[in-house]
Amino acid sequence: MNRSKAIALHTEGVAHLYVGIAKVDGEVTQAERTGAPFYAQKAQRIMDVMGLGKDIQAKIREAINSAYLRHRDWSPEQHLDEAISLISQAKDAGDWSTELIAARNADSLERVARIDGYIYKESKYLQEIRKRLKEID
Repeated sequence: MNRSKAIALHTEGVAHLYVGIAKVDGEVTQAERTGAPFYAQKAQRIMDVMGLGKDIQAKIREAINSAYLRHRDWSPEQHLDEAISLISQAKDAGDWSTELIAARNADSLERVARIDGYIYKESKYLQEIRKRLKEID
């Protein structure tokens, strides 16, 4: 496994999950902009079986902020498609911890969804994230 490539792909893929959930209600609040990186970093401490968590944790804030800025006009669905593509590439690069992404980030993604009120769209989006990540396995 090319560790640095796998970490980069994994990190950017996870970042797109957080940006997508923040965007799903149509407006990204300041609380979501600051909360998403915080919760994403916190999630990387859970089930860190390959020892990639610390490396991902160090880069996830920058990756989330970059995804917000570079893809302002993207829909949540585009962020999810990009996340799945990048996570699949990380798995192909030898990162088998991608199988834990759904479990590792479930609570944190839900916390981001709840920052400005939890609505039906966010619930459906979280379900879609779980479904799409399961298809990678």
